[in-house]
Amino acid sequence: MSSSQLQLQFFNKSRLQAHLGVEGKELPFESMLWLFLTGDIPSFDQVCHQAQRRDRFHENQAHVYNF
Repeated sequence: MSSSQLQLQFFNKSRLQAHLGVEGKELPFESMLWLFLTGDIPSFDQVCHQAQRRDRFHENQAHVYNF
């Protein structure tokens, strides 16, 4: 990976952190995946929706394996 690609990734991550109001904190996995795949900044609603879907999936999995 070239230094310009690394700089672009760092810039996008900083921009995303500022947009989501999580400066200095780890970004949610969904946000980083969205940024990596699209290069776009997800809205706060999109991030929350993805987190809710993930939580529901884990709850459903817990019911499946709950003996």
